Amino acid sequence: MNDSEDFTPSLWAGIVRYRTRVVAAVVAFALLGAVYALVSWKPEATMKVVVQVASGVGGQNSNVNADRATSEVAAQLASPQVVEAASSQSGVTIDKVSASASQGESTIAVVVSAGSDTASEAAANALLPAYQQVQLAQNQQQLDEQLRVIDASIADVENNINLTTTQLAGVAAASNEAATLRTELDTLNARRNQLRTDRDAAQIAASTAKVGVSVGSGPNKGPGRVSLLSRYVPVGIVLGFLVSIAVIAVVERRRPWLSDPTTAGRLFGAPVVAVGSRTETVAGMPAEGIAPVVAMALQRAAGDADPGIALLVPRGPRDLSMAALTLAADMEPVLDRTGATVTLLSLTSTGRILTVVDGRVDTELAGLSEHLGNRDTFVKQLAEVGLDADLVVLVPVVDIEQEVLLDLVLMSDACIVTTATGSDLAPLFSLRRDLDALGVRADGVVLDPSVPLAPPPPVATS
Repeated sequence: MNDSEDFTPSLWAGIVRYRTRVVAAVVAFALLGAVYALVSWKPEATMKVVVQVASGVGGQNSNVNADRATSEVAAQLASPQVVEAASSQSGVTIDKVSASASQGESTIAVVVSAGSDTASEAAANALLPAYQQVQLAQNQQQLDEQLRVIDASIADVENNINLTTTQLAGVAAASNEAATLRTELDTLNARRNQLRTDRDAAQIAASTAKVGVSVGSGPNKGPGRVSLLSRYVPVGIVLGFLVSIAVIAVVERRRPWLSDPTTAGRLFGAPVVAVGSRTETVAGMPAEGIAPVVAMALQRAAGDADPGIALLVPRGPRDLSMAALTLAADMEPVLDRTGATVTLLSLTSTGRILTVVDGRVDTELAGLSEHLGNRDTFVKQLAEVGLDADLVVLVPVVDIEQEVLLDLVLMSDACIVTTATGSDLAPLFSLRRDLDALGVRADGVVLDPSVPLAPPPPVATS
């Protein structure tokens, strides 16, 4: 046997083997996704508020001034102070505010939450007056600034008019200097008239901007429960499947198992004698089951020994012990038809030996276990209790002690291993190493023998 040979089955075989657990993991993660969706859900609504600044504010370069004022409005509405003031005024919890400004308009997206979808919509609408008040204050501030600048300019021009008028009174009316002063005075008067016009225009523009707050869109509901469930449940399903695959990959690498008959044959370097059950036709076995094939293989392996001692070693799940015992009982009538007498013996984990009658464990043969490993004495003791036969079939339990099993191997003429698909490979590896250490080779492998439905009756001792 080559210990480095990879007997690990494919990942797909692992998924099939652990399919129930995979499904359970997927369902569990899907439920976790659903729980997270329901716990994390909170009703919310998004409202977009459009703030428009009149293009006439600011007189000259009014478009530039409007864009700058609009950006200032956007920044102000998104500031923590304004958000807190709007939240306090409307009685609504504002989760987040984002603002943008372009072409004289500010768009503010306000996300609010409340106890339900309907309450969130109402809360979003309740914010509009708060932002209108903010915009009114902003417009008034802009107007005050514009009027302050214009009034300062008018005052400066009027000072110049008064100064020019005084100078004009002190010179000859027909002089060139008087003509120059009169021209300069006309220019100053025209400048004052223009500033007064700009002041009126600024007031008109500000009055127009007072109604520049409106709901651009919404309020739009945030994601509902169904939306969150449709988002997180599939994520949970995928995550559960991926986690299952990862766990299976680790388990399969650290604890490989028997996935097909050829694996067992390769492991022991022995032919696969039969695969199947007592009643079904499997892998070409006849309708009466695999017992005839196994019986002939045991009889052939035992050869001309008198009596022949055959060992049927189960390795796999615990119930495989009874499956092997049932198989041995099924072989008895087949061997009887060949004219050979057969004695079936079952061995416990500590080496106690019990007779098998009609497929059931019957009586313990006290003292016989002391002679395991000594073939001649063992055969003699069997004859003394009236169990001399042409072929003795020994069927130990799965968890028989290693020392007892080695004694059985040493005195046997034939050894066939019985196992089941899905069994861990570690015990099979261990058995093969034990056989190699004794210089013994298994004569064959039987897979998936039948498992009896009813437990055996209590053992009677003599």
